[in-house]
Amino acid sequence: MRALQASTSYSVGFGISTVAPPPPPPRHRVVFSAKAEPTEKSVEIMRKFSEQYARRSDTYFCVDKSVTSVVIKGLAEHKDTLGAPLCPCRHYDDKAAEAQQGFWNCPCVPMRERKECHCMLFLTPENDFAGQDQTISSEEIKETTAKMELGGLVAAVAPPPPHHHRHQTSQKKRKQSVELPHISRADLDQTRVIRADQDHLSAIALRPPNHCT
Repeated sequence: MRALQASTSYSVGFGISTVAPPPPPPRHRVVFSAKAEPTEKSVEIMRKFSEQYARRSDTYFCVDKSVTSVVIKGLAEHKDTLGAPLCPCRHYDDKAAEAQQGFWNCPCVPMRERKECHCMLFLTPENDFAGQDQTISSEEIKETTAKMELGGLVAAVAPPPPHHHRHQTSQKKRKQSVELPHISRADLDQTRVIRADQDHLSAIALRPPNHCT
């Protein structure tokens, strides 16, 4: 199962790879942003809607519930600010106009007509990213998004290794040397004698034999 990534600050994005054997490189990156925390009431409305529509359309939530959670919160945020659950995974020049037009309000037209969900909220059973659940609790949404926000915060505040520390480490590595065993003069002389004897024996072995006439 290929891993999915989701991150929020509260800005959310996750990478999607087109499913095909062999796996191709990611075709596009889906990103949506929520500028304000949605109300609990709107999150609950969109949570219940998502469960009901998944059952009605015979689709399933992503195996990675963090994807489901951030999409539901994105829909809830748009419901609060725009009055309609505009798809949170797309870029719009005019969100208010798009929400009024309705094409990308969840469930969007591609989802209703072809079961194509750009956000991966509703996945058909044969999709490699589809899980087995058509339900998600309020606690799951809170926990998964809280972990993502905490993870993004830790990554943002974690300082990189100090430059001087890396320099000292490299200096220590350069100073390290391999200690060779001490070889005495007598050992060297003995080595020369053995090598001379070996050369003499090799010369005898290669000497052609004497033939009697």
